[in-house]
Amino acid sequence: TAPILRSFSFGPTSVSTASGPATVQASFNATDDLSGVKAVAVTWFSPSGSVWYGNTASFSGQLQVSGTVNVTLPQFSQGGTWTPTVELVDEAGNVSNMSSAAVAALGFPTALTVVSSGDTTPPILRAFSFSPTSVSAQTGPATVQASFNVTDDLSGVKAVAVTWFSPS
Repeated sequence: TAPILRSFSFGPTSVSTASGPATVQASFNATDDLSGVKAVAVTWFSPSGSVWYGNTASFSGQLQVSGTVNVTLPQFSQGGTWTPTVELVDEAGNVSNMSSAAVAALGFPTALTVVSSGDTTPPILRAFSFSPTSVSAQTGPATVQASFNVTDDLSGVKAVAVTWFSPS
């Protein structure tokens, strides 16, 4: 049997990410019937559901645990109502993945208000090239160097990945 969430709360219930990151602290109590609680993870989902941030608290098999996890939302996070999911794991590998609706059904709060101008526009690829344009990998690995220019309108570019796919 997976662990059971006995209490859940968080604070603050409203944050602004307009001028910098904001941290939300979730507090919880959970119990397990036999092997003990191994971990509790709290993940916050944006209003669109496409962005999430989370953190995990680890334990060493106690039958009852209380703890907190801090989750930081970066500057320019999407504004609106964010909702949490809670994952509880015991030492035997049993998992309870609780949706925001399941957390709310237990009577716990689930609405985190984020005030922000929000960066909802992805980075733009302005230039891309690679060299050489033809390689032979018959006798060993071949290296191709990619060059690119990427811009972003608000929060900045975090990463650029270039992946080559085979014809098949």
